[in-house]
Amino acid sequence: MSQDELLIEIDDLSFGYSRKSLVFDGFSSSFHTGATAILGPNGSGKTTLFDQMLGVRARKSGDIRFSVNGKVLTTRELRGNVGFLPQSDVVFHGMTVGEHLTYAAWLRGCGKTEANDEASRLLDLVDLKSKRDEFASKISGGQKRRLGIGMALVGKPKFVFLDEPTVGLDPEQRFAINTIIGTISSKSLVLSSTHQVEDLTQTYGQVLMLRDGEKLFSGSTEDFLNGGNPMETYVSRMNEADAAQIP
Repeated sequence: MSQDELLIEIDDLSFGYSRKSLVFDGFSSSFHTGATAILGPNGSGKTTLFDQMLGVRARKSGDIRFSVNGKVLTTRELRGNVGFLPQSDVVFHGMTVGEHLTYAAWLRGCGKTEANDEASRLLDLVDLKSKRDEFASKISGGQKRRLGIGMALVGKPKFVFLDEPTVGLDPEQRFAINTIIGTISSKSLVLSSTHQVEDLTQTYGQVLMLRDGEKLFSGSTEDFLNGGNPMETYVSRMNEADAAQIP
């Protein structure tokens, strides 16, 4: 079975939290099948860009299109093809890890048997099978992030949004989550808002770098790094942008 050609196109996007201050002013970009890291300091517009693509906040102007094999999806078609991991863990006290995934599948419209099957599939994918019957509130921070990714992946969505998936985690847990991202990105379009520039070479094929709603870089990870160290490259590009603003 051939891989779907997935595409998100953003054209001339404008949005602000007030009339006098715009976060994005005529912003355009595009993303395709695979994993893209969205980099930038706090306040650069990463989460706001997610909100715009997910329809959380109404834009002032512009157009955002999701397409599969050249066909633009309707709002109804898109609803079942988007998965989202928020920055904060969503954990319900009194519910086990398995129950979280079963409940997420039920919310997607699965029947009882299908929901249980989907929970089992995702427990394997995010390596939480041994934690199935433990209360989700009692597992580690990294395991909660993996559970959140599992909930986001119910129904095998084609478009996956991950807001800071590895923030605050140790190297072992970051590796586990990046492995999951690498696995799903072969058949999905994955966008990750992240500060972990060290993860670029392991996980992401594309990079979008933002600052104050402006695009500082958009292209392949190879071109972004240009043979350099990820952190040094990130800092260097930020410094270059600062220098360009000095009159």
